[in-house]
Amino acid sequence: MKLFIFNPEHDMALASNYEHFTPPRAACQIRYDLGFLPILWAEEGDMVLVDNKQIAIDRSARLGIDCKGAFITCGKLREKLSLGFQPDVICPWGWDVVLQNELLEYGISPSILPDMAQLDAIRQMSHRRWAADKLLLPLRQFEGTIGESYTANSIEEVQKLLSLHHSIVLKAPWSSSGRGIRYVGKRYNGGRKSYSNMSTHVQGWIKNVLNEQGSVMVEPWYDKLIDVGMEFYANADGSVNYLGLSLFHAADGTYEGNLLGSDSFLMSQIARYVSPDLLQKITRQAELLLSSQLGGRYQGPLGIDMMVVQHEDKPLLQPCVELNLRSTMGHVALALSKQMPVENKVMRITFETNYQLIISSVSQP
Repeated sequence: MKLFIFNPEHDMALASNYEHFTPPRAACQIRYDLGFLPILWAEEGDMVLVDNKQIAIDRSARLGIDCKGAFITCGKLREKLSLGFQPDVICPWGWDVVLQNELLEYGISPSILPDMAQLDAIRQMSHRRWAADKLLLPLRQFEGTIGESYTANSIEEVQKLLSLHHSIVLKAPWSSSGRGIRYVGKRYNGGRKSYSNMSTHVQGWIKNVLNEQGSVMVEPWYDKLIDVGMEFYANADGSVNYLGLSLFHAADGTYEGNLLGSDSFLMSQIARYVSPDLLQKITRQAELLLSSQLGGRYQGPLGIDMMVVQHEDKPLLQPCVELNLRSTMGHVALALSKQMPVENKVMRITFETNYQLIISSVSQP
């Protein structure tokens, strides 16, 4: 029996590196509203931990799919654990020390949780520098790719890179979707995270990141055409399997939605910009690299975010914008695409008074 947990604050927990961490209100709201999502992977007898069981039942029912698992609240889980119950496997959105401590406090046996060495390895491999060194560099061997990533340890180093590239993207080494990213330079687009120069505000932001995380990642700014993802699963034996493509949209680094469909359909959309042959080469090489570099230190879902950019009048693939050692919305899109008719459909996360997963026709707003 598997216990699934949706902990979207995972990336922030990695950044904090504290054993106890209080997520911001928005992250707590996302967990409350979308806690039902792992039901997409649950089988008969499995359970999904949620804050509100009725909301989870209602939200999952709206998807119109056959849900096999059951929902359980924190209170009921504690009650079952006090009576001697233990799940066989814990399957969170992402592993971090905050979640480990939370589960230990519930009464989960340490024997089914990762130890501190494993958690530390996951955190180190989640650093943007690790992905830049272990994935981006070797994936750049293929013609038709582009991408550079630098580690800066001072404001002066960032300034030199800005002078070299004219427009850059600054990223905190550990940061969640849309958080910890700033755009600086001539390609200033007026966005709330974009700045035309190294202003006092930007320098203050860099100082904070340096103080909290030790360095800041710097990348050249590219004219993005589309966001692409490849989703994988790391097995207990150390092998890594490709699961499928993800075609999504992110504005200023913040996730907005996924196009649903079969892998061949998504491939046909991406093939408008880059060749299927290049994507297949990247897929095979990424599987080999991940199997080798993860070395069995991580087991579970993971994804590589990529993008197609316009460079000197031709589209090129940036093959590793970031590595997510956790579940992603791309995994959600893959699960939905297998369980329901999705032709010409898009999956979006919306917010009015609460967060909702909406599936609509591509032509709808």
